[in-house]
Amino acid sequence: MVALTTRFVLLAAKSLWLDEAWSWRQANTSFHDMLSITSSAGDTHPPGFFVVLHLFVNVAGNSETALRAPSAIAGAASIVLLSFVAWRAGGLFLAVAAATLLTLNAAFLDISQEVRMYPFVSLLALTSSLLLGEYLSRPRASIGVAYAALACGLLYVDYSGLIVLAIQATLIAIYGAIRLRREHRADILIGGAAALAAAFGGWLPWLPAFMRQLPKGAPLPEVTADVVQNVTHAAMGLNNAGALWLPLTILLLGTGVFGVIRRLGDRRLIAVVALALVPAAQLAISIVDTPVFALRQVSPYIPALMLVAAIGGDECRRFILRSTGVTSYIAAPALAVLAPVLVIVMTVAMIDQYRAPSLENWRGAATEARATGDTTYIWRRYTDLALQYYLPPPANLRRLASSDAASVDAEFAQQGSTGERTLILSHETPLEAQSVLAAFRKHGTVTASGAAYPGLRLYHFQPR
Repeated sequence: MVALTTRFVLLAAKSLWLDEAWSWRQANTSFHDMLSITSSAGDTHPPGFFVVLHLFVNVAGNSETALRAPSAIAGAASIVLLSFVAWRAGGLFLAVAAATLLTLNAAFLDISQEVRMYPFVSLLALTSSLLLGEYLSRPRASIGVAYAALACGLLYVDYSGLIVLAIQATLIAIYGAIRLRREHRADILIGGAAALAAAFGGWLPWLPAFMRQLPKGAPLPEVTADVVQNVTHAAMGLNNAGALWLPLTILLLGTGVFGVIRRLGDRRLIAVVALALVPAAQLAISIVDTPVFALRQVSPYIPALMLVAAIGGDECRRFILRSTGVTSYIAAPALAVLAPVLVIVMTVAMIDQYRAPSLENWRGAATEARATGDTTYIWRRYTDLALQYYLPPPANLRRLASSDAASVDAEFAQQGSTGERTLILSHETPLEAQSVLAAFRKHGTVTASGAAYPGLRLYHFQPR
């Protein structure tokens, strides 16, 4: 109940931003067109999430709440599933600690309230890892089949699933070799290899599309120490906390790693905790090739980090219970103070996430455009999608052929210059803006809007 409530609070408060509008557009096309567009070289995601969203909006509609509801549900389900894993591994305290940390994590809340695939990546990665852990503990064909199906589904939702499957294949090799050596049984190795082959076999039809998209990569910042620190800070749910909290959380994670090592025999736990290695692999890939290390790419694997942190807290609790004398008099008060303070800091960050402005306020810009002009001109690729959501027909929304002066002149030569126009510019592009604005000024007067919209610039145009 808490997980669902925190995901659905203020779910429609913020405007859709450009990537969310792309998801809306994909969900409202036919399956054939969806697959055609998603498999093109211009996209960077497989179609799994869009298929789920398509089925959902055909029942629930296209309101902002309906569009974001699947992500909210998947995010809440990830919290419940993580608490189940923690409960089986360490009892009630560990379950409550893991669920609390993930529920309060502002970055995980952020992706759980967007019309994007990342909460589904989290849920599928957790579920497939849990099933793999079950299979490594008690190899059964039914579990292997279920694992293969979920692993294949993960590949169809996000390409980071390839890293997940590589880590899971390593676990199959390690625990399979241990079983082969101790019991002279190769069922884990054979069955695990068959499950992985089935997962990749189901994904094979999408491989040509993946190869077309691979050279494009992701337009993300190059990896620097600041990028890594900021992503780590946000991933731990400490977005606005002081610098002191980062080493403290790293210390907590370090203690958690020690606790994980002590639990290497719990194969279910290890299979889930291993997902925390995915961000490290993403960082390595970013350094070698195309940058993929950004918060949204890391966020699906925050649950595993929170589980490691919860294990660290549990290790501290166990240490206090075992200690005596001066040690207990120092450690117990320290934990009693730090734990509530950590929860408070994360709660403040979560509240700040609720109160944060829209990443791009297309809703506000569209409201002003509707009130002040009879035509809205837009340029830049895909930026008309969000306006199509907020300015549906009969609004006169026109997209320039390209972002240069010639396209403006061609537009006026074709359409004439009667009536007031509204001009919207998205994504800070000053050089492009100057060229287009100068072309409009040849045909009339351009004035900047008095309102500020995050991520956008709005201008009013009055022809001569």
